[in-house]
Amino acid sequence: MTPRRRRAGAVLAVAALAAALTAGCGDDGNDSDSTDGTDDSGGNGGSVSDTGGCIGETSGDVTLTAAGDMALPGGGNAGVGSVESDEDPPQLNLILGGGTEQEEEAATGLEVGDTFSVQGTSYTVEGFCDDKAYLAQSAG
Repeated sequence: MTPRRRRAGAVLAVAALAAALTAGCGDDGNDSDSTDGTDDSGGNGGSVSDTGGCIGETSGDVTLTAAGDMALPGGGNAGVGSVESDEDPPQLNLILGGGTEQEEEAATGLEVGDTFSVQGTSYTVEGFCDDKAYLAQSAG
């Protein structure tokens, strides 16, 4: 193989790698042509896509992941159990540790803007993706 062909092959390989790495980075979920509009908090009212899209805000006081439980500031712990992206609107199911049976039930079927409590501390769902949930801790 000539040096010119090797260089061309290397350039193509680097370009393919760069395209693969940035493929999920192009859509911030704030499309102006969205038919869903925004929710009352100004967040994106879109739906979770098959590629891991998010709805609502992607920031908050507490970020939970599907990778495992996280200690909550008010006590107990929680993690993302599942996201029902085929529901309209999509729903978030959390897994709680240290909560009562009623609190565990209240932490399933959540939508953006819903509130639930764990050990007397309330949290509001600001937004979620396929593998993360963003919560705001209520003052009190």
